[in-house]
Amino acid sequence: MIEGKLMRFKPYILLLLMLCMPMVAISVVYTQNQCLNGTATASSQYSASYAAQYAFDGVVDELNGWYTANGNTTGILEYEFLSAKTIEKYTLKLRDYSTADESAPAAWTLEGWDGASWVELDIHTGVTDWIPLDEKSYEFTNGTAYTRYRLNITANNGHTFVGIAEMEMYEEAVYIGGGGHESVWHFGFGAGVDFRYDPPLGIDGSNMDQWEGCASICDQQGDLLFYTNGVSVWNANHATMPNGTGLYGSISSTQSGVIVPHPGDPDTYYIFTLYRNGDYEIGHKGLCYSIVDMTLDGGLGDVVSGQKNIELNNPNTEKITSIKHSNESDIWVVTHDWGNNKFLAYLIDDTGLNTTPVESSAGIVHYDNFNGWYSAGYMKVAPSGDRIALNVLGAATTQLFDFNPATGVVSNPMTLSTTRTQAYGIEFSPDGSTLYTTAWEYNNVLQYDLSLTDEASIAVSETEIGVSALSGGSNYNGLGALQVAPDGNIYVAKDANGMGGSVNDLNSWLGVIENPNDAASGTKSGPIYKDNGIYLGNNASGIGLPTYVQTYFSPMPVEMIEFVVDAKHDDTATLTWKTMSEFNSDYYEIQKSVDGFDFDSIGKVKAAGFSKQLKAYDFVDPGIVAGLTYYYRLKQVDIDGKYEYFGPVSLHTNEDDIEFCVLDVYPVPFSDILSLKIKADTKKGLKVNLKSVSGQLLFSKTIYVNSGVGIYQIVPRLNVSGMFLLEIYSETDDNAYAEILIRH
Repeated sequence: MIEGKLMRFKPYILLLLMLCMPMVAISVVYTQNQCLNGTATASSQYSASYAAQYAFDGVVDELNGWYTANGNTTGILEYEFLSAKTIEKYTLKLRDYSTADESAPAAWTLEGWDGASWVELDIHTGVTDWIPLDEKSYEFTNGTAYTRYRLNITANNGHTFVGIAEMEMYEEAVYIGGGGHESVWHFGFGAGVDFRYDPPLGIDGSNMDQWEGCASICDQQGDLLFYTNGVSVWNANHATMPNGTGLYGSISSTQSGVIVPHPGDPDTYYIFTLYRNGDYEIGHKGLCYSIVDMTLDGGLGDVVSGQKNIELNNPNTEKITSIKHSNESDIWVVTHDWGNNKFLAYLIDDTGLNTTPVESSAGIVHYDNFNGWYSAGYMKVAPSGDRIALNVLGAATTQLFDFNPATGVVSNPMTLSTTRTQAYGIEFSPDGSTLYTTAWEYNNVLQYDLSLTDEASIAVSETEIGVSALSGGSNYNGLGALQVAPDGNIYVAKDANGMGGSVNDLNSWLGVIENPNDAASGTKSGPIYKDNGIYLGNNASGIGLPTYVQTYFSPMPVEMIEFVVDAKHDDTATLTWKTMSEFNSDYYEIQKSVDGFDFDSIGKVKAAGFSKQLKAYDFVDPGIVAGLTYYYRLKQVDIDGKYEYFGPVSLHTNEDDIEFCVLDVYPVPFSDILSLKIKADTKKGLKVNLKSVSGQLLFSKTIYVNSGVGIYQIVPRLNVSGMFLLEIYSETDDNAYAEILIRH
């Protein structure tokens, strides 16, 4: 009898990156409070001044809050989110009033609506230790996303009514790791986002105070190194670098700064800065660069003395972007000159910066003598490196160009829009198939379908894919920058207060474009714009988001969602794998090993090349011998010869003396309950361990399995999320099973 052991990759990117993830801290991390833009209702209210919405307005003082009608010592407070949330923590706060403790709840349940009934999620009784201005937080286990939650209060602490000043609800932010230079963003007015969490986590601590352009950079593990608004530079401790002030960017320059790693020195970074308004403000410094050495200031980094504010071009527009050279090592920094239609592409290789740029004349002239607004508007290069797009705010124009990542040449201008005023934010989808724009002081997002081949067709494909609650139409009230993120979405800056940066319920969120690779006119569901993408807490977005080396966001050539090996009774093994998308893929080489180290090629399967649809593949290996263990992996080879590996997965061909075989482990990822599908020869005990990636034993249990195939459940009750090693083994023989698991 032959049995197959499988390991599932869903998605494979997550699992492969988790293999290098550091040990997750024991404490659970939660999102910022999610109760801001939903709808609040209640069973009763003391008066209009104490209606349900005042329990979710972020205000705690002497009078503010929700309270039931006088005489009601029980009551229900409900909150409906705009989209489903998996709430796992909530906080109740009391007002600053002498009898707040008496009106506080003493017994309640928190419940979620599943569409048919209310599901009890958390219950508390006998809570009598309240004091005015008190707050209590409660964590609980919840694996289901609900749109509606309610606090069902069944007793208070003796007053004639019951209520609270404020209720906050939180989702667990699961650390998924991944790393990379673009993992943590700092921008706006104290705002930050950490994309190593799912969902992305709004974070505090930033000293950024910037209306427009900015940049931040992490190391390859995703840990913050430093960030800048083009004027000051802050280190990982959010302190200003000793020599990190007085850079020649500006608080109102579209792309005030971009940070580029030195290809030949991992401790050296370039900061390119741009002043505002082209040549309209006489005497500015145009395009400059400064060098940061991370070995300085005890490893926190500093701007190198004598290598600060070195001028490259003057005058210059406010536009800059960067992309890797086609050799995948060197980096292009591309900007636009002022007073002409000239692009400048500067190359950084392992020897440093070449200060003589590649010049290309293409598109309209960037010049006006009124206010310099021809200088403003974002410029981006596609993550694939083959196109550049920009907005010229003063000309109300969006233009698209070809870019050659081998030569740095910009060519073939296409004009997509001349009708909208103040064209500002711009971004390509990760696969480069669509382009998105926003217009300063407007509240809509537009998409262009770049799969079309000519200028007229692309221009006509302009589609409004979303509208923000921002009113638009006046200064400081519209959508700003667009920036693709590590999670594959595009995030949208929302400006509601301008340079003042005061926080409100609009600019404390980033908007998000989901499914950005889908054309709005295609057969797929199309992109989705949501006004509430990431909550920034008590911090505000301006109209700028960090500018990055855009190659960081290029799509993986193959998005694999499953790779399985199974065996048949005729002594053959069948390998099956599925992909959600493929880019530039040529073929799959199937490789086999008997020891897990030395692999030999046993066949090839032609790949899809370019695909955005689910593809299924299979391959049969007839060379299977009972009683042996085999390892299989896929070598996925691109059209250009580049390749990557998936796997390995293992197959054990059971003989009669094999005591047990693990057929499946699910769900993956898991939350609290883990199911094990096991086949055993006789009734026996098996040891089940869960360990951290560093080898620390976090959970251990002996389960007793029956003869035959059965499903057995364990409840590890871990208070930590992330990646774990599952071990299952029998203490009476050498048979063992191991698999990497992820817990939400």
